[in-house]
Amino acid sequence: WAGYIPSGGYPTGTNQLIVDYFHYYAPTNVLFWTAASSAYWTNSANWVSNLPPVAASDLTFSYLSQDLSSVLGRDYTVDGLIFLNMSDSASISGTNTLTLGAGGIDMMAADQNVTLNAPLNLTASQRWTVGRNSPGNVLTVNGSVAGAATLTKAGYGALTLNGTNSFTGTLNADTGSSNTNDGVVTINGSAAIANVASPIYIRNTGTGVSTLQLSNSVT
Repeated sequence: WAGYIPSGGYPTGTNQLIVDYFHYYAPTNVLFWTAASSAYWTNSANWVSNLPPVAASDLTFSYLSQDLSSVLGRDYTVDGLIFLNMSDSASISGTNTLTLGAGGIDMMAADQNVTLNAPLNLTASQRWTVGRNSPGNVLTVNGSVAGAATLTKAGYGALTLNGTNSFTGTLNADTGSSNTNDGVVTINGSAAIANVASPIYIRNTGTGVSTLQLSNSVT
């Protein structure tokens, strides 16, 4: 113990605390996209510590990313996607398939829109949470969605499904909360829900609000 802190604070006093080094431990499953070298996920130099994505990874896009318009480059399986405060809107593109696990998509802290153009495969029940700005940001899915898991829309932002989807799982347009605004799910064409398990659920009650919006002559 170096004694009481001087009234003027450090370093005006004679006591000093010298730190040789410190360790910072981050969760090993959180992986940050930097785009330091190119737009492609296959280039390990684009990820913090040159660590490419693995199945347990939660891929995080934020203001640390130099380029938020990324391209898969090959098929990937990850736990989920996280979008934080970003300098611009983000997109994931390419013809390869991105397989998402239980981590789903988390845009609760995002302050920009996100567009997914690459094909998606859902292998576990998951939430897609869209925030943050009032009335909320937009998650636009142009790529095809496959899988048989349960997909739940959460958050007061908007989810727009534009693709031709083979998804056969259950689609929840909300979380079922009695006091949560879960925003809007827009089905932009019949092909987006042609194979979805029936029925599509809208379960919010009480003061909870959610909307299922059908566009372009959905049958």
